Amino acid sequence: MAFWWPLLVLALAYALCRFLLMLIPPNVPSIEVDASDVLDDGGQARNDSFIYIPPRGRTQQPDRKVQCYEPATMKYLGFFPALTAAEVKEHVAQSRKAQKIWAESSFKQRRQFLRILLKYIIDHQELICEISSRDTGKTMVDASLGEIMTTCEKITWLLSEGEQWLKPEYRSSGRSMLHKRSKVEFYPLGVIGAIVSWNYPFHNIFNPMLAAVFSGNSIVIKVSEHASWSGCFYFRIIQAALTAVGAPENLVDVITGFAETGEALVSTVDKIIFVGSPGVGKMIMSKASETLIPVTLELGGKDAFIVCEDVNVSHVAQVAVRAALQSSGQNCAGAERFYVHKDIYPSFVTQVSKIVKAVAVGPPLAGKYDMGAICVQEHSEKLQNLINDALDKGASIVARGSFGNLGTDAVDQFFPPTVIVNVDHTMKLMQEEAFGPIIPIMKFSTDEEAVKLANDSNYGLGCAVFSGSQKRAKEIASQVHCGVAAVNDFASSYMCQSLPFGGVKHSGFGRFAGVEGLRACCLVKSVVEDRWWPFIKTKIPKPIQYPVAENGFDFQESLVEMLYVREATETLCRNLARALSLFFQKCARWIEHKLSPGLWVPQPAGCVDPSPGCRSGPGDPRVQIARAGVQAARAPGPCYEDRDLSANDHEVLMLETRDQMQEPTLQVWVLDLSIVYAIKNLGSAHKKDPIPSISIRVLGTTQYELQGPSPNEDPIRDMGSPSPTIGVLGPLAGHSERPYDGGHHFASTYQIKHEQA
Repeated sequence: MAFWWPLLVLALAYALCRFLLMLIPPNVPSIEVDASDVLDDGGQARNDSFIYIPPRGRTQQPDRKVQCYEPATMKYLGFFPALTAAEVKEHVAQSRKAQKIWAESSFKQRRQFLRILLKYIIDHQELICEISSRDTGKTMVDASLGEIMTTCEKITWLLSEGEQWLKPEYRSSGRSMLHKRSKVEFYPLGVIGAIVSWNYPFHNIFNPMLAAVFSGNSIVIKVSEHASWSGCFYFRIIQAALTAVGAPENLVDVITGFAETGEALVSTVDKIIFVGSPGVGKMIMSKASETLIPVTLELGGKDAFIVCEDVNVSHVAQVAVRAALQSSGQNCAGAERFYVHKDIYPSFVTQVSKIVKAVAVGPPLAGKYDMGAICVQEHSEKLQNLINDALDKGASIVARGSFGNLGTDAVDQFFPPTVIVNVDHTMKLMQEEAFGPIIPIMKFSTDEEAVKLANDSNYGLGCAVFSGSQKRAKEIASQVHCGVAAVNDFASSYMCQSLPFGGVKHSGFGRFAGVEGLRACCLVKSVVEDRWWPFIKTKIPKPIQYPVAENGFDFQESLVEMLYVREATETLCRNLARALSLFFQKCARWIEHKLSPGLWVPQPAGCVDPSPGCRSGPGDPRVQIARAGVQAARAPGPCYEDRDLSANDHEVLMLETRDQMQEPTLQVWVLDLSIVYAIKNLGSAHKKDPIPSISIRVLGTTQYELQGPSPNEDPIRDMGSPSPTIGVLGPLAGHSERPYDGGHHFASTYQIKHEQA
């Protein structure tokens, strides 16, 4: 004790010091990012005072420039170059050189990079949100929810768990490889390519970048032509943080351009992540097939919002409106189909309509508005076409929001939030992704109908289910064919960055975020090594060494049977149990006792020696039964509990005594020798007359007999195969017992609760 005491004190002191060090915040340097041009509305000289009128259609601009403007005001922001295929190839080559250096970086250095970013984001929330608002038309609140919170959540998850999930993971080795140690190792893929959408320009850049850089990769991100202005500023933040930790130049790169630029990126990287439409996603897959690189596609959705009749309608109505109008409805995981139980359908429509009518729409930085602009030109026209199709097929509009002072130059960039009822699945509005502030509400009668309606879609990204019974909501959500689900909430799964995010069907495949998204940026390598090297090494068994012996196949066949055939394994276990049974029975000493009138019968549950209800006081008869490996009881113990029998229970025996006015016999019937029966305190059914024989009959195997128990002789003798009369005991359910009356037949069938004395 004198030796261990100082070691224990040192260990506790070390643990306490480590805990105190954890409480000390790490030293995180601040970074400076030049924002003078974006704050002063500067940019590219005199053009920034103009109202920009972009060409209609999605054709590439002839001057190879990406022109940028504010959707809410159409104010010109500047331009960026549309890179050619050769220029993209050069950017990727420089990034590949940087990755080879970064792959050797420590997790400590990578975590410091994340901490610097997190500190800057928290200190400059307003700047980040304002730039996102100007470039996409969303409100500051929408930007904070979708840009700031989600990104901070991802960073904090990587800081706390990222390293853990990139370390080698050990797995089981199976039956034939017990002498091996199996593990999975994770290595960087190289250069990750990302083509991201415009709806959340800050988060859509940081989301793939954080996972790629933390897992040891470099990344080249092609930002949308509709959000290049903000994307290039956010790139400055990343560059400053990388410089602060001494990362190689060009580890992260942001490029601008059109379809040609994205196509060139797919052709030169080691993995591509795409966030966008199904049509472009198919083209990405086609191009990626030329180099056979892995692809992750997030292609939007048509999420179902299911409301059961047992909810708080006013509460769910508020959630529903946020789910539909977040970022002006331009949200991949936004709710686009609302299914409401018929019993609360009228009240739900009334509540939602009341909220929507109070929503004010206008330029987000020009006043207090609840909803901003539509980012992409001409998208408002598409939304109105969906509404018109529904109206032509019998739908009706019950509520719309109001416009503020829009200005004559940007009136086409706004669309009022709209509540529409009497919709069905024949309408385009219920089938095509709207990506706008429209709330179509449809009623259902049963849970089965709601599930059927939710699954009647080409998309399968997510769903939200609301019910007063959480069990019911989970049951419905489990039947919706989608990648993410929220129970009594909306889009909460994305805020849990430990969870993977992605969909099925036309919503794409693959996952980002969570463990799956982080490891998707890695080369996953399976490794097997000797567990006890160099003491145990793998050798080819002689029968299957070259040249193969004549009994080579017989050897393999026997090996397979030994390892994988269940019956063979059970037989082996039974044989081992039988050997143990014989061994312990030979070691046990049988002591002859006197048996008073009346054989022991099952007692009430919980009967403990030497209570009056027990027939097991000193000198009284008793049969004690123990498991394999337990020696015969040395002292009186608790009575065993009498319970119902089960046909699947192997711990069943049948004790039967017969008094034929001659030699009484005790027979113990068991189902399996995996239970060893140490039988003690056997005396006489007629006071002091000894029982001459004890038979232990094992069903389906062999019969053993105890002849004249004596401490000086081996009581076990093999009686050969069982007689036909042993067979099967028959139905093991139920229980019957009669008190022993000293001369009549007694039988009791019961289950024993084994206890070690």
